[in-house]
Amino acid sequence: MKSKLITGLMGISILVSPSTFSHAGIPVWTFKPLRATSRVLPANGTALIQYQVRNQSPRKTHRLIMAPIPGISQDSPCTLRPRGQAGDSCTLTLRITANKLPKGGVSGGPRLCQATKEGTPNFNQCYQPYPRDSLNIRVGRSQLIVTPKGDGNESIDPNTPQKVDYGTTRAFTVTANGGYTLSHEVGGTCPTGSWSENTYITGRITANCSVHFSSTKSTSFFPGVATTNGGQSWNLSNTTTGVVDRYRFNSVSCNGTGSTARCTAAGQDYTTTLALLYQSTNGGSTWSPANTGIMNQGTFYATSCSGPGSSARCTAAGIDYSTGLPLLYQSTNGGSTWSVVNTGITNQGAFYATSCSGTGSTARCTAAGTDSTTNSPLLYQSTDGGSSWSAANTGITNQGSFNATSCSGTDSTGRCTAAGQDYTTGLPLLYQSTDGGSSWSAVNTGITNQGSFNATSCSGTGNSTRCTAAGRDSTTSLPLLYQSTDGGSIWSAANTGITNQGVFYATSCSGMGGTAKCTAAGEDFTTNLPLLYQSTNGGTTWSAANTGITNQGVFYATSCSSLGGISRCTAAGRDYTTGLPLLYQSINGGNSWSAPNTGITNQGDFYATSCSDKACTALGQFN
Repeated sequence: MKSKLITGLMGISILVSPSTFSHAGIPVWTFKPLRATSRVLPANGTALIQYQVRNQSPRKTHRLIMAPIPGISQDSPCTLRPRGQAGDSCTLTLRITANKLPKGGVSGGPRLCQATKEGTPNFNQCYQPYPRDSLNIRVGRSQLIVTPKGDGNESIDPNTPQKVDYGTTRAFTVTANGGYTLSHEVGGTCPTGSWSENTYITGRITANCSVHFSSTKSTSFFPGVATTNGGQSWNLSNTTTGVVDRYRFNSVSCNGTGSTARCTAAGQDYTTTLALLYQSTNGGSTWSPANTGIMNQGTFYATSCSGPGSSARCTAAGIDYSTGLPLLYQSTNGGSTWSVVNTGITNQGAFYATSCSGTGSTARCTAAGTDSTTNSPLLYQSTDGGSSWSAANTGITNQGSFNATSCSGTDSTGRCTAAGQDYTTGLPLLYQSTDGGSSWSAVNTGITNQGSFNATSCSGTGNSTRCTAAGRDSTTSLPLLYQSTDGGSIWSAANTGITNQGVFYATSCSGMGGTAKCTAAGEDFTTNLPLLYQSTNGGTTWSAANTGITNQGVFYATSCSSLGGISRCTAAGRDYTTGLPLLYQSINGGNSWSAPNTGITNQGDFYATSCSDKACTALGQFN
């Protein structure tokens, strides 16, 4: 006997046999799910699914029984008194036993039938839920247990035994206590995994196992190096406090010259998880905590300073983990004191980049990132040295993110860029302002391949401003580099001649017009070597920097300075072969590059570098 779907009372759908009733549109009993009816169970798992079943017959009592389904049983009898009387509904509880289900799971049902005198289903009078409310049960993989253990000198998250599916991995975030260094040698019985910063990911789990972490007492070093004599010698940076927790610096910005240069460094204290700001008044040789008063957990992704000495205007941008809101701080005295910027933002998100140009109350600043609530690019600006901020009028309606921003010049003649990715189209995103950030417009790059800009840099004034935007072409997997040699009016692809797959993570320009020096730094994925390209004519032509590097590694950051008539550039990252922070410099405008003797023995990474005349510094995180 065929059955067909009809719609029951109050929008509840059932399956009714037309031979049972003269009016096929009147269901006898209806189903309403009380729990989710679609489940994925581990191979050794169980579950309960419930429906409310209601009698639609005003005269008859019905005793109902489920048509058999392997692995699914009816937990209790279901007897329905006539509609409108007490007991005209029942709760149908189905007990699911995963290891008894059919191999392909169960899709459809349950069929609930009138019981015969013998207590068996009468298959001529059965009803089942509408397909969207029907059972959809699949069996996943068997679950196993991974147990994390430590030696008491570190925190492990999560720190309790974890259930994992057969053949999958499990991640643990491990943070050494203050005064201890985390060992990357992992014991235990789990298959060998890998580290990503302080997160350990096991190999694929095929049996119950454990992972054992350990830490050793160590002498802490501030994770940075500096030169104040134009790169002739480099030294490890120190702190005024003499105490260094697990710091990671994501960005650094220096202004001035030599041993009097002022620098700010932004990142996170991994021990307290607070956003971190440090300052130096001697070119990065010695650092001290900035007086921010920050008490919320978070991180600063970027910082920028512009102007001379103690009158420099500085910004620091990131995310406040406690509120989920973008985080923006500013200083009007060269980084000595800081205050939070009242942007008025109520949507969650983050600022990934910031840039300032000019001096005093006429300095122009931008902060760029993403609005997580709307998934839209986020761009704020200040045209009065950071005293007040407002959302930039970009007119963007597509979803996306700004990953970088750069401003150059002064007052209303300054040029600014903001670069990232348009999530709606998948194309690289590039916006510019030719009036110091007062108004913005989309750059017509002509790019048709999907990809993203990770960095941008501008140098110069007015129409002679030289700008670059660097990232990756996702369609070809090649590094992406665009440039403008006329203040941002026209952009074109840089002729690098690169054929290996890779990415540019950073770019920097310094100087004026056709003599500006520019660099673009990243990683060559084909060779796994650090990638460094340079232009000595303001971006007109580009060539691979002659570093002579043979070790595998990556450059995360680059910086150029052309003060004093001599161009100095740095590129910073990690040497994969040795595990040490990687630093290269050019003290002759990019004509030659070499690795300075920094004296670093701690493994780690340099994530940021900044040069200002003879003062250069590189900061990051030591393991």
